[in-house]
Amino acid sequence: MSPILGSRLFAIAKEIGMMREGYVWIVTTAMTNQLASLNSSITDTMQGALGLGAYFPKTKEFQDFQVRWKLKYQQENPSIIGPDLNVYCLWAYDAVTALAMAVEKAGIEEFGFHKTSTDCSDTTDFETLGPSLSGPKLSESLSETRFQGLSGDISLVDREINSSIFQIVNVFVDGKNIVVFWTPENGLARKLSSTERDANTGIYSTSRTNLGPIIWPGYSSSAPGGWDLLANGKKLRIVVPFNTIFRGFVNVDYDPSTNGIEANGYCIDVFKAVMEAMPYHVPYEFISVPRDHGNFTPGYYDHLINEVYLGVSIFSFLDSGIA
Repeated sequence: MSPILGSRLFAIAKEIGMMREGYVWIVTTAMTNQLASLNSSITDTMQGALGLGAYFPKTKEFQDFQVRWKLKYQQENPSIIGPDLNVYCLWAYDAVTALAMAVEKAGIEEFGFHKTSTDCSDTTDFETLGPSLSGPKLSESLSETRFQGLSGDISLVDREINSSIFQIVNVFVDGKNIVVFWTPENGLARKLSSTERDANTGIYSTSRTNLGPIIWPGYSSSAPGGWDLLANGKKLRIVVPFNTIFRGFVNVDYDPSTNGIEANGYCIDVFKAVMEAMPYHVPYEFISVPRDHGNFTPGYYDHLINEVYLGVSIFSFLDSGIA
C-alpha cells in the first residue's frame, strides 16, 4: 500500500482493536521505505508492526547531503520543515548521477533520434521520434559505470542494478528497530560488516538466532500463537478474479464435479507457498467473482488475491512496454 492508504488502514485497525496483543502486521516495502517520512501520528497507530524495506548506509556523504537538501527545502518552503529523505529519493538521485557520469564518459554532446516521420517540423511530437542515435553508446557506458552512491554501491550486472540489502524493522515507540538484515549472499544477518555487506561466506542463513528482539502489537514481547479462528471452524475466504488478462498469473476454472473453482497461476502458487510455510494450519478456500464486479457484500471476503494480480499485471505490462 501507499503511505496514504496504509495510514488510513492502520488508523481504522487501531480503532476497531486490531492493534492489540495477539495480532501480527507485516508492512511491505512501499510503506516501510517511507517510514522516516511519515508523521508521528501515523507511526503511533503502527506500533508493533514488522516492515520489510531496502537498507542504505547512513554515511557522512548522506548526512551532509540531507542537511543541504533540508536547507534548500526550507528556503523554498519557509513554513514547512523538510521531511527526512527515504531510499526512493536516494535511488532517484543516484540514477541521475549515474546517467550524467555515463553521458560524460561516452562523450555525448547532443542527443539525436531516428525519425519515424518525414514531417520533422515539430520537434516536440514524440510520436515522430524513433530510437536514440546515442542509445547503444550510452547503454554501454552506463553498464560500465560504478560508484559509491548515497543509496550504496551502484553498478549494473547484466543490465540490472546490483541487489539491494534489505532490512526487517520493528515499528516501535518513536522510530523503528532493525530486527535483521538480509543479503542475497548470506541471507539473514544480525549485523553488517564495516563495508555494509558481509563477505560472502558461502553459507546462506535462515536462522532465527540472528533475529533481534521484537515488540509485537499490544507492547507484547511474546510472539502471537497463530490462527485463532480454528475453534469456530471458519475458513479464510480468498477472492480470486476470473476472466483475467494475464492468466499465467491468475486463472480460474469451474469444477462441475465439486461445484467449486480451481485456481492456479503464479500469484496462486506464491499464496500457497506462504500458507504451507506457516508453522500452523490455516484452513482456506478460494471463491471467485467477476473481475468487473464492484458490489462486494461486506464480510464476503477476507483478502483479495486480485490486488496481487493487478500489481503483477501492471509491472508485466510496463516491462513488456519497456522491452
